[in-house]
Amino acid sequence: MADQPRICLVSASGQNVFFAEILEAFGDALRQHGVVVEESVDCFPPAAPDLVYLYVPHEYHPLLHEMAHPTPTQLGRSVALCTEQPGTSWFEITCEIAARAGAVVDINALGAREMEQRGIEVEHAPLGYVPAWDAWHGREAGERSIDMAFLGGHTDRRAQILARCAPVLAGRRSAIHLVESVQPHVAGNTSFLSHDRKWKLLADTKITLNVHRTPLAYMEWHRIVGAALNGCVVLSEHSLGVAPFVPGEHFVSASYDTLPEVLEGLLSDPDRQAATRDAAYALLRDRMPMSTALDAVL
Repeated sequence: MADQPRICLVSASGQNVFFAEILEAFGDALRQHGVVVEESVDCFPPAAPDLVYLYVPHEYHPLLHEMAHPTPTQLGRSVALCTEQPGTSWFEITCEIAARAGAVVDINALGAREMEQRGIEVEHAPLGYVPAWDAWHGREAGERSIDMAFLGGHTDRRAQILARCAPVLAGRRSAIHLVESVQPHVAGNTSFLSHDRKWKLLADTKITLNVHRTPLAYMEWHRIVGAALNGCVVLSEHSLGVAPFVPGEHFVSASYDTLPEVLEGLLSDPDRQAATRDAAYALLRDRMPMSTALDAVL
């Protein structure tokens, strides 16, 4: 595509692998679209008329010396990929940098709305079907061995609801990965699930529990898409900005206080699990291609 610029994915070697997965998903989709995609770690390559940078600001700037930060010219040729929720320090870092970037995209409609209210021009770039995340392929091979999984950073409200779920999970098999968020979990960290290890676990799990970090009803799209692509039914605390997912059809939604009771009912209803699993996967595969997000980036 001669009229398209080269796009360089810029990352930090010490960044959280959670966000590396997102950047890689955009890179793969861009390549499939015919865009020349390059990669750079811990530095921005010299500016060129046909070169544009794509990076996650809050996972780059705090981790590297300012000498490695983009120059004003490089930042002006950068698309800031925003992945954090309003109300966090990471979101504030993102906004400060995004306001000076050449373009801004956010994977969550709630984050994009908050940026718009601050006067930052932003496009919503929703995550969709990512082939590399799909270890299931819509084929149920037999009984899933894990009844419930939780994957997320530790907060008191998450720990409290997991404790309340303990009686429901007694006698059942669960996989609870409640990690600290003080330092990034880098690629290769054996104590943190990412890439194929994570997708395979989700493909062997019946239900994943999604609890918001704070009372803000921010839909954790990365976590939801990864689970749904592997046939793992999402039970989530009520969220905003869930379209085109429909609560009750593509995932199960409940209030924070009723999550343990709803989890018990869902675990006892394999037919509902199967219907929800199939509906969510079909929606992602057939109606949510990553090309939708690419429209915003391109």
